[in-house]
Amino acid sequence: MSTSKLLLKEYPEGSSSPSPDQQHASAKKKKNAHSHHSLKGIFLIMLGSFSFSVMFLLVKLMAEMNTFTLVFWRSLVQIAISLFDLAKKGVNPLGPND
Repeated sequence: MSTSKLLLKEYPEGSSSPSPDQQHASAKKKKNAHSHHSLKGIFLIMLGSFSFSVMFLLVKLMAEMNTFTLVFWRSLVQIAISLFDLAKKGVNPLGPND
């Protein structure tokens, strides 16, 4: 099969372009996909801002604690979050088994 036949799209009734209904449906799909990604992006930005706010609040509340204790607790929370994410994705935390 030649490449020119692969590049041609087949449209109903031998026309060389899509019908207005097909164009409208295609544009609607693209718009819905775009708005979904926009909402997801907005949500993730808000979640990140909230996470930083909570982190700064906890740093202020633990200001009288020893620096090494703060680092320990922050590392412990980060390990828990990382292990949860790795388990959710099905990745071995120790690396691939060779």
